[in-house]
Amino acid sequence: IGLLIGRYPLRVIAISFISVALCSLGFLRFTEENRIEKLWVPSTADSITHMEWVDKHFPSKYHIESLICVANTKSTNVITPEPLNQFMSMHEAIFNISVDFNDTNYKFEDLCYQRGGRCWTDSVLSVWNFNKDVINSISERQIKYDLNKNSMQIPKDYIKRLLGNIIENNGNIESASAFLSIYRIKDRSILKRGAKVDEIADQWESQFVRIGYRNLQNISCSVYTTKTVETETAKSFAADSVLLSIGYVIILIFVSCALGRLNRLENRNIVAAMGMICIAMAYATTVGISSSFGLLYGPLHAVLPFLLLGIGVDDMFVIATAWDNFKHHHGSNAVDVAEHAGQCLKKAGVSITVTSLTDVVAFTIGASTVLPALSSFSIFAGIGILAVFILQITFFTACIVLDSKRKAANRDACLPCIKLKRTSDSQKPKKSWSSKIFDGGILRWFFGSKFAPFLLKGYNKFFVVLITLDLVAVSIYGSIELKVSFDPRWFLAPDSYGKKFVQYQEKDVIFQESNPENITASRFHAVHKLLQDTSEELKALDSIRTHVSEVPFSSNRAFAFSKFYHLWETNRVITVEMFRNIGLAIGCVFVITLILVADFRTTIFVIICVTLTLIDMGGLMYFWELSINTVTTIVLVLVVGLSVDYAAHMAHTFMRYQGTRKERILATMGDMAPAVFNGGFSTFLAFILLAGSTNYGFLTFFKMFFGVVVFGLFHGLCFLPVLLSWIGADSYPPLSEDSPLTIMACGSCKCWKTFSRIMKSFFCKKKDTQPRNLMVDSYTQTPSYNVQNGSINIKDDIPFEHLNYNDKRYENYSSGIGSSVNSSLNKITVDSIEDIKIISLVPSLSKKMIISQQKIPNNVSVPAIKYLDNRSNIEHTSQDIQKKIKKCTESSV
Repeated sequence: IGLLIGRYPLRVIAISFISVALCSLGFLRFTEENRIEKLWVPSTADSITHMEWVDKHFPSKYHIESLICVANTKSTNVITPEPLNQFMSMHEAIFNISVDFNDTNYKFEDLCYQRGGRCWTDSVLSVWNFNKDVINSISERQIKYDLNKNSMQIPKDYIKRLLGNIIENNGNIESASAFLSIYRIKDRSILKRGAKVDEIADQWESQFVRIGYRNLQNISCSVYTTKTVETETAKSFAADSVLLSIGYVIILIFVSCALGRLNRLENRNIVAAMGMICIAMAYATTVGISSSFGLLYGPLHAVLPFLLLGIGVDDMFVIATAWDNFKHHHGSNAVDVAEHAGQCLKKAGVSITVTSLTDVVAFTIGASTVLPALSSFSIFAGIGILAVFILQITFFTACIVLDSKRKAANRDACLPCIKLKRTSDSQKPKKSWSSKIFDGGILRWFFGSKFAPFLLKGYNKFFVVLITLDLVAVSIYGSIELKVSFDPRWFLAPDSYGKKFVQYQEKDVIFQESNPENITASRFHAVHKLLQDTSEELKALDSIRTHVSEVPFSSNRAFAFSKFYHLWETNRVITVEMFRNIGLAIGCVFVITLILVADFRTTIFVIICVTLTLIDMGGLMYFWELSINTVTTIVLVLVVGLSVDYAAHMAHTFMRYQGTRKERILATMGDMAPAVFNGGFSTFLAFILLAGSTNYGFLTFFKMFFGVVVFGLFHGLCFLPVLLSWIGADSYPPLSEDSPLTIMACGSCKCWKTFSRIMKSFFCKKKDTQPRNLMVDSYTQTPSYNVQNGSINIKDDIPFEHLNYNDKRYENYSSGIGSSVNSSLNKITVDSIEDIKIISLVPSLSKKMIISQQKIPNNVSVPAIKYLDNRSNIEHTSQDIQKKIKKCTESSV
């Protein structure tokens, strides 16, 4: 695949665009769903059956629009002449609202739901029949008398439901601090884009909000409409979406800096932009394919771009790092770009395949959940990750190939039509700060030469394990204490009119009356007491259903129903579904990782890291005041996919190297840790600005993804290396260059021992084809110079002089050489001086050869070891070479 992409990059890009365009045709069948009962309630739930019966026999006839006014001070009484006059003025303004729709003007009398020939309005003002003249002239004493008459038409209990914080004296209402009015608008809703839409009522409600959301003298008023949660949530998301867009720009800048250098030739802004476009193409492909199969798209699916972004950027860094590493190891030697692409995907493709397939299967298996929204999202996520994987391997790699050709042609990075002047080696610009940090510079140096050796010191290992155990202990406690709780009103912004209304409101239930001629069904209304949390809600639901079931009616002929029961039904199963989906995801991760990595012990280590991350996330949720609900459940499922990437890349890279465990960890940290860190850090950058969001959803995303990145990177870059340094599995045996089963043939899982022997007999080289005791990168077939008891140590940074490239063994040694370039100490034992000659030809810029023995064979040829340590028994050709060696030794890292 890599060779084909390297040879025909433009064709690959064209085919990618055409394929995405074809998949996007599925948008023609795009179905959006916003009804809670269709998204979050199991199809077999009793509340669904009951809702269908209620909708059939008691269809909705009106929208309820509420106005509440609350005193700002304790001394303010809302049932005095002045406040009542102000309430009456607001009532008149509400009655004068008119709406123009389809060239027709609708007044309040045309829109209101009428009962007894009058608009049905519940308000204390009805005591005076909404007569403005009477209310303007009424005294406080008369007000108290009228409110306490307790007539048949307006009983005192009715008035109490419309007043808040009532103070009574001998059973008489003396004062109140809250005032509630309820208006009813005819329901003309139609189903549109997966939600019930009433455009006339929506226009009326917008004017109702402008009138009711205001401050009076010592009194604050707010409103609550049928669409308050939906409208205010959409506004809140739209306001904070700007922060998310800025986050995407920050990621683009970060990726540009990480992938290239800040100069006109080596800049990779276009490549970074193509990588982001690649993720957008994957998203379009996902929605198109899923829509073509009739899968619903709900509000929850807005999280999907974040998932694809996190995984896609991680894949971008792995591919780009593999490309740059291969180039770095070849130095200035010209390599065919197609061969370069092939070698790049030969190394990066394996790591990406391991993580992508585990994520695809883990999410797809979640489609078996009983929650429709979660099931649909799981399928979307599985298709999306597969699309990201395919497009990153093809489209993004092709973009890197074209960029490499552009660079070889000395063309400008941002304007390729401009050809730059060629500069000599002495005139080449110095590395920019970004390249020093990202392009095999500071990050590679830090992880390979500083962080890894520091981490692997004995006491530091125990310190890492101690931190891990402490986190687990605290997180287990927090996870146990987590509660199931969710309220859609959490999504209201703190400064929104809906949020203020919720804070003011206590009760809002009015008993309805009817006088039918023929009774085919009947109902009565009741009110639950104020319930504190989900556990009380479920107890109340079970209790009322138990009592109703004891009534001597046939099955399902009598039942309790409320639209709130939909949410309660979801809360009943959400915990079980969360653990079920997470368990299935971890099981799939284990199976796929075992098949692809082909080592049982390493697979267990990856699962341990994923599990620890999940446990830590539970603790973070508790201490950061989050609960188990639909939002956090989805993110916890995402945690499995993201944390697998952090651990699997490191574990798989560790398996590729040979030598002692410590040396393999050093090589792994230098090779893969920068890419893993960049991938995690870029995910964090996407959400960093959401820390200041007031929207519950965005703020939850920030908290959860912050935890994913911190805990995932800690376990992948700290705990896992320590674990591998102690009890890591043996590395893969070397394979032949063209082995089609690179991974499976070199597995060390005991249960596949017989299978491995058969595969190795076909695909693995004989021992005598490699120099004795030479440490080899199993996938690039290159020596990593790490053998004990050798006569030559290779370390630090002195370049070799290139002498003769005719020997074929040179190709083997130099092809992708130095996967362990970042190792702080590597050793090699050679069988003959001819091997020394070949080693000395390798064009690595990060090796220095020092003879560790004083006795050197007499037949050693001088040209083959020009750059050996001058303190050994070696003859050098000139004093100049000796000075170079001394200078490099003194300045060596």
